[in-house]
Amino acid sequence: MMTSRIFTLRLLLAAPLLAGLGGCLSQSDEAECSQEAVGSVSQVTGPRTGTVGTPVPVSYTVSIPSSCGKFKELREQKDGNKTFLVPTVRYEGCVCAQTVADYQGTYQFVATQPGTYVLLFPNATKALTDTITIQ
Repeated sequence: MMTSRIFTLRLLLAAPLLAGLGGCLSQSDEAECSQEAVGSVSQVTGPRTGTVGTPVPVSYTVSIPSSCGKFKELREQKDGNKTFLVPTVRYEGCVCAQTVADYQGTYQFVATQPGTYVLLFPNATKALTDTITIQ
Protein backbone atom coordinates (compact mmCIF):
# COMPACT_ATOMS: atom_id res chain seq x y z
CA MET A 1 0.00 0.00 0.00
CA MET A 2 2.86 2.35 0.86
CA THR A 3 4.51 1.56 -2.49
CA SER A 4 1.40 2.47 -4.49
CA ARG A 5 1.09 5.82 -2.63
CA ILE A 6 4.72 6.67 -3.43
CA PHE A 7 4.20 5.70 -7.07
CA THR A 8 1.02 7.81 -7.27
CA LEU A 9 2.79 10.79 -5.66
CA ARG A 10 5.72 10.50 -8.08
CA LEU A 11 3.32 10.26 -11.01
CA LEU A 12 1.44 13.36 -9.87
CA LEU A 13 4.69 15.31 -9.47
CA ALA A 14 6.05 14.14 -12.83
CA ALA A 15 2.86 14.81 -14.84
CA PRO A 16 3.35 18.61 -15.20
CA LEU A 17 7.00 18.07 -16.21
CA LEU A 18 6.03 15.53 -18.89
CA ALA A 19 3.24 17.78 -20.15
CA GLY A 20 5.68 20.68 -20.41
CA LEU A 21 8.15 18.59 -22.38
CA GLY A 22 5.39 17.52 -24.73
CA GLY A 23 4.62 21.18 -25.46
CA CYS A 24 8.28 21.94 -26.20
CA LEU A 25 8.61 19.00 -28.54
CA SER A 26 5.39 19.71 -30.43
CA GLN A 27 5.93 20.47 -34.11
CA SER A 28 2.63 22.32 -34.42
CA ASP A 29 4.20 25.32 -32.61
CA GLU A 30 6.68 25.68 -35.45
CA ALA A 31 3.87 25.82 -38.01
CA GLU A 32 2.17 28.64 -36.07
CA CYS A 33 5.38 30.66 -36.11
CA SER A 34 6.05 30.24 -39.82
CA GLN A 35 4.05 31.93 -42.56
CA GLU A 36 4.20 33.70 -45.89
CA ALA A 37 2.63 37.08 -46.60
CA VAL A 38 2.40 39.64 -49.36
CA GLY A 39 5.11 42.26 -48.90
CA SER A 40 4.50 45.99 -49.04
CA VAL A 41 6.45 47.82 -51.74
CA SER A 42 7.54 51.26 -50.53
CA GLN A 43 9.35 52.52 -53.63
CA VAL A 44 9.54 51.85 -57.39
CA THR A 45 12.00 53.52 -59.79
CA GLY A 46 13.02 52.94 -63.37
CA PRO A 47 13.16 54.33 -66.91
CA ARG A 48 9.92 55.64 -68.42
CA THR A 49 10.74 54.41 -71.93
CA GLY A 50 12.23 51.35 -73.57
CA THR A 51 12.63 49.40 -76.77
CA VAL A 52 10.84 46.22 -77.88
CA GLY A 53 12.76 43.11 -76.80
CA THR A 54 15.22 45.02 -74.59
CA PRO A 55 15.05 44.53 -70.79
CA VAL A 56 14.00 47.63 -68.81
CA PRO A 57 15.31 47.41 -65.20
CA VAL A 58 12.72 48.46 -62.62
CA SER A 59 14.03 48.77 -59.05
CA TYR A 60 11.69 48.14 -56.12
CA THR A 61 11.97 48.23 -52.33
CA VAL A 62 9.99 45.88 -50.08
CA SER A 63 9.55 46.94 -46.43
CA ILE A 64 9.79 44.00 -44.02
CA PRO A 65 8.48 45.01 -40.55
CA SER A 66 10.00 42.17 -38.51
CA SER A 67 13.44 40.65 -37.94
CA CYS A 68 11.93 37.21 -38.69
CA GLY A 69 10.94 38.19 -42.24
CA LYS A 70 12.99 37.50 -45.37
CA PHE A 71 12.16 38.25 -49.00
CA LYS A 72 11.24 35.03 -50.83
CA GLU A 73 10.16 35.89 -54.39
CA LEU A 74 8.47 38.33 -56.75
CA ARG A 75 5.44 36.77 -58.47
CA GLU A 76 4.34 38.11 -61.82
CA GLN A 77 0.83 38.04 -63.33
CA LYS A 78 0.12 39.67 -66.68
CA ASP A 79 -3.24 40.96 -67.88
CA GLY A 80 -2.91 42.67 -71.26
CA ASN A 81 -0.59 45.68 -70.84
CA LYS A 82 -0.81 45.48 -67.03
CA THR A 83 1.64 43.44 -64.98
CA PHE A 84 0.93 42.75 -61.31
CA LEU A 85 4.14 42.17 -59.35
CA VAL A 86 3.60 40.70 -55.89
CA PRO A 87 6.51 40.18 -53.46
CA THR A 88 6.28 37.28 -51.01
CA VAL A 89 7.90 37.56 -47.57
CA ARG A 90 8.57 34.43 -45.48
CA TYR A 91 8.39 34.83 -41.68
CA GLU A 92 10.16 32.23 -39.49
CA GLY A 93 10.09 32.35 -35.69
CA CYS A 94 7.78 33.33 -32.83
CA VAL A 95 9.94 35.94 -31.09
CA CYS A 96 10.87 38.72 -33.51
CA ALA A 97 12.14 42.25 -33.09
CA GLN A 98 9.82 44.84 -34.65
CA THR A 99 12.51 46.44 -36.78
CA VAL A 100 11.89 47.48 -40.36
CA ALA A 101 14.35 46.16 -42.93
CA ASP A 102 14.26 46.86 -46.64
CA TYR A 103 14.84 44.39 -49.45
CA GLN A 104 15.89 45.97 -52.72
CA GLY A 105 15.38 44.07 -55.94
CA THR A 106 15.27 44.64 -59.69
CA TYR A 107 12.58 43.38 -62.06
CA GLN A 108 13.58 43.09 -65.72
CA PHE A 109 10.57 44.14 -67.80
CA VAL A 110 10.60 42.97 -71.44
CA ALA A 111 7.86 43.89 -73.93
CA THR A 112 7.34 42.05 -77.21
CA GLN A 113 5.24 44.83 -78.78
CA PRO A 114 5.26 48.64 -78.74
CA GLY A 115 2.78 50.26 -76.35
CA THR A 116 2.22 51.69 -72.91
CA TYR A 117 2.64 49.22 -70.05
CA VAL A 118 1.65 49.57 -66.40
CA LEU A 119 3.44 47.71 -63.59
CA LEU A 120 1.50 47.46 -60.30
CA PHE A 121 3.12 46.71 -56.93
CA PRO A 122 1.18 46.24 -53.65
CA ASN A 123 1.63 48.86 -50.94
CA ALA A 124 0.21 49.05 -47.41
CA THR A 125 -2.27 51.76 -48.46
CA LYS A 126 -2.59 51.51 -52.27
CA ALA A 127 -0.93 49.98 -55.31
CA LEU A 128 2.21 51.69 -56.59
CA THR A 129 2.32 52.00 -60.37
CA ASP A 130 5.12 52.44 -62.86
CA THR A 131 4.27 53.27 -66.48
CA ILE A 132 6.69 52.40 -69.28
CA THR A 133 6.28 53.37 -72.94
CA ILE A 134 7.87 50.88 -75.32
CA GLN A 135 8.77 51.85 -78.91
